[in-house]
Amino acid sequence: MHHSALFKPLLIIIFSFWLLIGMVSDISAQKTKADKVYLDSLISLLTPEELDSLNLDAGILAAPKPKNILDFSVQLSNGTLSKTDYRGNNFNSTKLLVTPLLSYTLKNGLGISYENVLTTSSRAVTVLQHTVSLYYDYAREKKFEFGLFANKIFRKDSLPYDATLFDYSIGGSVSYVKTYLQPILLVSYSFGNFNEKIVRPLFTANYKVNLKELSVTAGIRHNYYFEKIFTKKDELYFIPKILLNNGSQYYKTFNPTRNRFTQRLMNNGFIPRSINATFQPLSLGVDLEASYGFGKFYVSPNLYFDYYLHSAEKRLYAISGITFGVNF
Repeated sequence: MHHSALFKPLLIIIFSFWLLIGMVSDISAQKTKADKVYLDSLISLLTPEELDSLNLDAGILAAPKPKNILDFSVQLSNGTLSKTDYRGNNFNSTKLLVTPLLSYTLKNGLGISYENVLTTSSRAVTVLQHTVSLYYDYAREKKFEFGLFANKIFRKDSLPYDATLFDYSIGGSVSYVKTYLQPILLVSYSFGNFNEKIVRPLFTANYKVNLKELSVTAGIRHNYYFEKIFTKKDELYFIPKILLNNGSQYYKTFNPTRNRFTQRLMNNGFIPRSINATFQPLSLGVDLEASYGFGKFYVSPNLYFDYYLHSAEKRLYAISGITFGVNF
């Protein structure tokens, strides 16, 4: 189908939204990293890897199929980070994130990827985390598409910011593609440990937190395909999605150093020994992603809105980004 007249203003709108949202920086204070987990459903429930798994084949549209694909991309986005100040208070800060990613996908859909998450602070580049992922995408069936992924995240608690609180995540997605509005389902399980502290004038209480999370995202999408937009060899996917994010979390604290102040706070309940949040709907999301390819090169602007369904100081979040890539 040829929709060049419709696409040109659409592309301008998407890039304009990205530039507008990307220039907005937001900081909101919270008490601990645990608050970040409960309030920021967007950050904890839908990572960039999970959002990508909902698109399946969109990220490799510029490559001939089927074939083995070596892909290198760099994403710029206004990610939300967690920072702990000298008093132990936790803040969320929206910063520019740079995420280079190298992946190799076999023509049967099995692949491996390595990515870094970088940010700048005080004119220095900081590597926040490394992620190694194994995945399998199957998008050749006429009725269903599905994917599986497993991520290992390497991070340091000593860094000034946290991009995630998890060490591992596994999951999968499936979609039915025969209808105009395609139902999609993503299930993931994430877990890990992080260090927490409470600072008071006369003491500092350090403790470790074990965090587990089950996430189930259901939604609908439609794939709009355009070709021969500016030349005879370019093409584009535009994939809007409406998502309902659901989840449950288990939070347990430990005192590995046997700090007496920490133990006293745990005994009197100031530091909860465990929190078990029941499975429930958490947020509504709207994801707008386009992927424009020309030969081996592609560019993918993305705009995501997330509305938290429960009471919180801030309930609406927006993340924008753009990815530049090449594949062989």
